[in-house]
Amino acid sequence: MTANPAGAKPYIPSWLRWPPNCCESCVGWQRHEAEKWVGVCNSSDSIEPGMTTDSRFRCSAFKRKDGI
Repeated sequence: MTANPAGAKPYIPSWLRWPPNCCESCVGWQRHEAEKWVGVCNSSDSIEPGMTTDSRFRCSAFKRKDGI
């Protein structure tokens, strides 16, 4: 990791910016009722179909939901 010059804004990965490119905002991902960050990827073109994922991490087959 490189140091930022004085006054420079820190680099923020795309999946941490809002709206993020993360599972939560990705087509096919549905949150579990009891878990805020945990859900299942239901996108057929994902490499993680049917797998439980954490929405705070980047969605590997990202396609943003409408309206986000």
